[in-house]
Amino acid sequence: MERSFPPTGDLVFDSFTKEIDPLKEKVKDMLKASTADPIENVKLIDTLLRLGVSYHFENDIQNQLESIFSSLQSVLVAGNDLDLNSTSIVFRVFRQYGFKMSCDVFNKFKDIDGKLKEILIDDAKGMLSLYEASHLRVHGECVLEEALAFTTANLNSSAKKFSPLVAKLITNALDQPLNKSSPRLAARTYISFYEEEESRDEPLLKFAKLDFNQVQILHKQEVSQITRFWEENKFSSELSYARERYVEIYTWINYLFFEPCYTKWRIILTKMILLLSILDDTFDAYGTPQELQRLIDALKIWDISALDELHDYTKVICKTVLVVFDEIAEEARKEGRSYGVPYARDAFEQLREHAPSSVECYMKQHNLSEQLTLKAFEKLLEDAWKDVNEECMRPTCIPRDLLLRHLNFARASYLFYKHGDGYTHPEYVKMTSVLCSLIQYLFKDYHFPTFLCLTMHI
Repeated sequence: MERSFPPTGDLVFDSFTKEIDPLKEKVKDMLKASTADPIENVKLIDTLLRLGVSYHFENDIQNQLESIFSSLQSVLVAGNDLDLNSTSIVFRVFRQYGFKMSCDVFNKFKDIDGKLKEILIDDAKGMLSLYEASHLRVHGECVLEEALAFTTANLNSSAKKFSPLVAKLITNALDQPLNKSSPRLAARTYISFYEEEESRDEPLLKFAKLDFNQVQILHKQEVSQITRFWEENKFSSELSYARERYVEIYTWINYLFFEPCYTKWRIILTKMILLLSILDDTFDAYGTPQELQRLIDALKIWDISALDELHDYTKVICKTVLVVFDEIAEEARKEGRSYGVPYARDAFEQLREHAPSSVECYMKQHNLSEQLTLKAFEKLLEDAWKDVNEECMRPTCIPRDLLLRHLNFARASYLFYKHGDGYTHPEYVKMTSVLCSLIQYLFKDYHFPTFLCLTMHI
């Protein structure tokens, strides 16, 4: 379904709509006109995806892909003369939308020995598209395993010999493959690349920039609300032992669903996870057994009267938990989903014993060093990505919208932990550029003469 913006009452936010709406109609007409050529239709859908505006046209895109999937797959598998770039884009787009296009479409790019042809190395765009497509592989797809190794090695070694734009595209993709990327950060990056493309469509580019800025304004407002939540509850002074991670948590939640229609749930979920983080720090590193047991008892009673028995710092925690869950209950009631609140509440009551890390367990079980253990985990993680890809394939009884949240959760985990624990240790956050990326997203927008005065709106 199409994602609409929630009413904000913000003049700056609403002013974008006047310019966006006519451009949106033009793009919708472009999408409809492209159906005359199935390959160009899929390529335009890919551009909309990468520019971050496909959420406006979800119904149209789903219908168009459904209508051409079987016939287009048959053509590609039969071995037509479509080039590597186009074949890879078509394959990836269909897989991103849950259509399990056969990897046999790449057999025509093999030599007589069954290996990918060496001549492909000079096709920069084709190699880059094949690299991105290979990240949509599932178990047992040997040609895509070979494609990933082949493209990774050759793109690494040959990036400098291509044009500056292609070199930048390659460097970015090798660091952050599209299937593992945040939708918003990927859009921000690709808009810059698309801006340099000679074949760019100017109305589409302008639409993408304006839409990006409008969504960005909404996200800035949400971060401001989360900041106020932290400050109004005096967590820094009252709970000085707790990790101040509300920016990182918001980033994580924004990964799960960036679309404007989810604004209130991004705020609520960020508050929930923030409280979980505070509780984690309280139980793991600060509270005494007596203080913690009183907190547990108060949460089980689930009533404001229980605060009288608590220590000052646990009183702050318990009161905030009750207030946030009242907020959740009210929002759920408005949407007719009050039935879900008791399940969430029954969960701050289920406590766990301390569990050693998976790395520690694996090291002891297999008598391996930490370095070798992490190497083994890389293989486990790649297998897990294949599982995720497989679960997103049709047919499925789970709506695609829900499956995307799980995929986006995996993407968030990848960003935060690919170089270490980027949540607990700020130095790892710098290494993975989580905060740098978020700052770039929140404050580096696209400028138009009529909107120059709006660029620092927060």
